[in-house]
Amino acid sequence: MSPSDRAASISLHDHEPFRFVKKREISKLMGLSGDTLKKYRLSGLLCEDIYWIRINSKVVLTICL
Repeated sequence: MSPSDRAASISLHDHEPFRFVKKREISKLMGLSGDTLKKYRLSGLLCEDIYWIRINSKVVLTICL
């Protein structure tokens, strides 16, 4: 399943709880470094407003399903 297909399947109507978490928490949950997550964001592997949101110039939150 491609990232865009997976994103399309995530809906508020699915009633699956999700939340956005800081880099440290998602790194621990996924076993990835903050640098790897940043690389994924910059390369487009993690799409903004689907998998992550920018709060301000220093804070990025990633979705945690």
